[in-house]
Amino acid sequence: QQYLRDEAGLARTLEAFAPAIPQDVELRLARAALAELRTEPGAVAASERVRLAAAERSASVQGGYDAVAAGERTPGKAAPPGAFEEETRRRVEIAATAYEQAIDAGADVAEAHLRLARNLLVLDRLDAAERHLARALELPADPRQTYLTRLFLADLRERQHRPADSMAAYASALATWPGAQAPVVALARLRALGGATEAARTTLSRIHVERDMRERSDPWMGYIGGQGWRVPAALAALRRDIEPLP
Repeated sequence: QQYLRDEAGLARTLEAFAPAIPQDVELRLARAALAELRTEPGAVAASERVRLAAAERSASVQGGYDAVAAGERTPGKAAPPGAFEEETRRRVEIAATAYEQAIDAGADVAEAHLRLARNLLVLDRLDAAERHLARALELPADPRQTYLTRLFLADLRERQHRPADSMAAYASALATWPGAQAPVVALARLRALGGATEAARTTLSRIHVERDMRERSDPWMGYIGGQGWRVPAALAALRRDIEPLP
């Protein structure tokens, strides 16, 4: 459901399982994933539309039946400037806290650390993000997780105004997942900003949009959609825990 970006479905599933195994580490990680899903611009915008609709209904009721009968309409109050950004930041803080709690509860896995680091980067908490990226690189990881960790490390170096280190990290991410487009575009952008226009063009020539739509993949494109690559290992663990019938 996270992979399908089905926020409501994921919430219902977690509510169904939570009473049975409230301390389960995987459930804690899934709750954090739900919180992160709710940080998406589309999710924030949808929530704002619901809020405005509720405010409009409330205003209509308070206006009285005479106003409704007369065809008058009191619209919901528009959000003040910057409210969308403030709400997004609030949700990112909730997601970061959820990942921190999952890790404290025992989810000391690369997936939790790289996702926490990503939210910390958005919050501009760079030192904390760097610690969790370092931890993610220490732990056993799927190549997708290693790629994302190195991609986020490159982002961190950019935010620290260290372009040479950032380019090295993007190159490392690309070496981990050669079909990815995000590090190619990032490398070209940094080279162009550094004045190496021809080198930037050469770098971008590696991307062929029509071919790449068929042949390339980039874990970053599915990042918010979930942790589908963790499913095979999770199913294998589940099968190990189920005793065969006599």
